[in-house]
Amino acid sequence: MTINPKIFDLFLIFSQFERALIKTNDFIRRWPNDQSGRPAFADWNKLSRLLGEAFWIGLRQDDATRKLWEEPPGQWVIGENWRPDWKMRGADEAINGEAWHERGLEPAKWVRDCVFHGHSQDMIPRYKDLIEASITVLSKVVDECAQSDNPELKQFWENFASVYLQPEI
Repeated sequence: MTINPKIFDLFLIFSQFERALIKTNDFIRRWPNDQSGRPAFADWNKLSRLLGEAFWIGLRQDDATRKLWEEPPGQWVIGENWRPDWKMRGADEAINGEAWHERGLEPAKWVRDCVFHGHSQDMIPRYKDLIEASITVLSKVVDECAQSDNPELKQFWENFASVYLQPEI
């Protein structure tokens, strides 16, 4: 079996991305009552909101990435008798009304989930395109944060770069 090497690129940037979000205090999803000792989860949507609608409109119009929003990957859902069932996501789920840009990173996360969990039937014909589009989106987010004057976005980029630039072990 041959594995697409882009899968490793996706996992590498995705793991660095999530670690940078968690290391940036402003991007940790808050628990009710700010309870310490709870698991730390990255707040991907806050990053999406801070990047702004214009940034996401540009990516949705880019030929290299528009497929993520127009033809997002499906997902496993619980079907009858608790059996897994494959459900296609429609473009409306990726757009999600007027505030779609506040969830701009979700389609890239969906692709990661499909690759990680496997058996993603609808991805097979467009597998390579969706993986490359996800890598492109994550890379463009990092580039945008590197150039930003926003202190939260800049801190995210610094945390991302500190992981990315580690010497080989």
